[in-house]
Amino acid sequence: MRPEAIQAAIKNLPKGSQKGRKQLRINAVSIAKLMSALMEEPAGLTYEEMQDVCGLSYTVVKDYVMALSREKAIYIAAWVEDGRGGRTRKQFALGLNKKDAPRPGARCAKERAVKYRDRKRQAKLLGLPSVRQLQQGAAA
Repeated sequence: MRPEAIQAAIKNLPKGSQKGRKQLRINAVSIAKLMSALMEEPAGLTYEEMQDVCGLSYTVVKDYVMALSREKAIYIAAWVEDGRGGRTRKQFALGLNKKDAPRPGARCAKERAVKYRDRKRQAKLLGLPSVRQLQQGAAA
């Protein structure tokens, strides 16, 4: 868990004696943050966005999402492009018993060539010697 998230969760803990009070678990706070973020964003969130919201690791977020998916509380709303242009990232949204969006097929050679030429043109406008440097600059 990130230090900022831990500090925020500690601030929300009740002050004084804990006698007779229920303990508040950080995971419960994180799940509450995750669910409220999913409610606020109707288009859905990716794993990385959920990770930023609740402050948990990628693996823990993925476990929670898979559990919610098994219970049919969330579904795959869309497939988002990753850093290399492939549509491989899932975007989850709240919805009971909704069907997952079908995974899009691979792009045809013509579409890939058009995107490559656009990236090449953009790199030339920016004064970069290659398309790879354009991609590295976008990732940084």
